[in-house]
Amino acid sequence: MPLTFFGEIWPGQRVSYQNQFIRTAGTPAIIQVRQHTRFYHFETDTHTEQAQAILDQALNGTAPWGNILPQLGDIHPNDGQALAAYYNVAKNTESSFHGQVECAYLTGPDPTTLPAVVSYTSTTIQRAFEGAYAFVAADGSEDTPGLAGGHYPTLAPTDPYPITASNFRPFVPPPADQVPFRVLTVKKAMSTAAWAAWQASEKNFIQAINSVNWTVRGKTYSYNQVYMPQPPVAEETFQAARPPQVYYNTTWTFHVDEARGFHLKLADMGYYELAAPSDPSSGEREILLTTGRPTQPVRLNGTGQRLALGGATVFLTYRVRKKADFNSLPISPVT
Repeated sequence: MPLTFFGEIWPGQRVSYQNQFIRTAGTPAIIQVRQHTRFYHFETDTHTEQAQAILDQALNGTAPWGNILPQLGDIHPNDGQALAAYYNVAKNTESSFHGQVECAYLTGPDPTTLPAVVSYTSTTIQRAFEGAYAFVAADGSEDTPGLAGGHYPTLAPTDPYPITASNFRPFVPPPADQVPFRVLTVKKAMSTAAWAAWQASEKNFIQAINSVNWTVRGKTYSYNQVYMPQPPVAEETFQAARPPQVYYNTTWTFHVDEARGFHLKLADMGYYELAAPSDPSSGEREILLTTGRPTQPVRLNGTGQRLALGGATVFLTYRVRKKADFNSLPISPVT
């Protein structure tokens, strides 16, 4: 065996810190990126031994010389976040019978243990106005929901003000607007096992609203304020150390609407009314106006009967999305 000696030497050993930091999910909370360099002296019994062959012998795990040099992915003895990442082998310029192996450690925490990265953007969707904040008269005064002496004194101040023509009939089709909402994006590295487990359960979450409070970066969202519109996307990634592993960089998208939520709300309208309130067995009858059949749907009162003229539009609320506990997502908790 050409390798006749191999051992660590101390002159030249160094560590260098970079102006770069990594946030972790544990302790310490912040890691400064750094590189450690250790040096090893070798001797051979032939000057023709190739540098690669010397490195192979130093890494073969066999005593007395093949179990001294750290293997790729080994943790630095004094830095639990630094991993052996690469080697440099150089023969002495004056004698090819001996030389040095340089072993470099780089900061390399397990990516699947790092916290999620969160970003916020926004987009819009066209939605019919369900109501207004106020009716503005010609003199600039406002009639608001619940205002004593106004058209709708029995409404709560937070109720929508009915949008109607001056004859208290709704506009058909109703006016619409581009309504903005928040888009929350969460990026997280996941192990192959965690990703496989998620795929087995994702059908329970796609196109679902949050069924209970869900907290992201200290912000708590109540029931029906967050919607998961689509499956997360994932890119397979290979990391060559700790030891070599495959993981997935995943991206999760959520829609956030704290004001309205994601229930379907429809104005209660139609051409027929029930003979008795909320009793479909009572039968129904066509709604007729003094002028005959209405040319547009007539507002109903929420119990299947015609709404009194001037009454506030009644909206029917439907949950059209599944419910899921977002705290059970593999990216939770998002702290």
